[in-house]
Amino acid sequence: MVRVLIVALGLMCLPGCSFLNSLVYKIDIPQGNFIDEKQVEKLRVGMTKEQVKFVLGTPMVNNAFNTKNWNYQYRYKTGKGQLIEKRLVAKFDENELLTEITGDYEPSEKFNVPIDEYVSDFDNTELSSDVVEEPPVIPAASKESDLWAIKVGEFSNAANVKRLRIQLEQAGYIVTTWPEQPAEGQPVSVFADSAETQEELQGQLEAIAELTKTNPIIAHLPQM
Repeated sequence: MVRVLIVALGLMCLPGCSFLNSLVYKIDIPQGNFIDEKQVEKLRVGMTKEQVKFVLGTPMVNNAFNTKNWNYQYRYKTGKGQLIEKRLVAKFDENELLTEITGDYEPSEKFNVPIDEYVSDFDNTELSSDVVEEPPVIPAASKESDLWAIKVGEFSNAANVKRLRIQLEQAGYIVTTWPEQPAEGQPVSVFADSAETQEELQGQLEAIAELTKTNPIIAHLPQM
């Protein structure tokens, strides 16, 4: 009889225990590389591994025996036990250029548009010789705006300006050049992004320096 009462009491407590368990707070657990659609839209066929890493970050799951595939995996488990998993695989050819992406993300419409020209790491010597040491004379009609921007440098070589623009735009930056229509031989200033305060741009200096192999600074954006 006593055993029957104990078993009955135990069964009566089970619903209460389940209710109490539901009140216990459990944290959400994210793991891996979180990638959003905006990042995927920046990918283009022919990108180098460094450019892909700049856009998506370093893959947390790597296969040392297959360096042609980069696996980006994301796993998110909510406190209520719901599991969300996403995966993106970036595939490279023998020249370490991006050829395809597969997984849970659709490539953008522009993904297969060939890059106008191969954008490799700039030759530091070439860029250094092209950088204008003395700032050009700014016409009196030109004034500085209230916006700040990251000034990548001033270049007299039109090819360098074009390559810088392609490289920065592929990485998702908004590029501005001044003057917009330079005279022959006139140096061109290249700016990336803009903001109302210098502080908003400070965190991007190191990334742009690494991407372009230059020494960018924060400066006022000229009025166009």
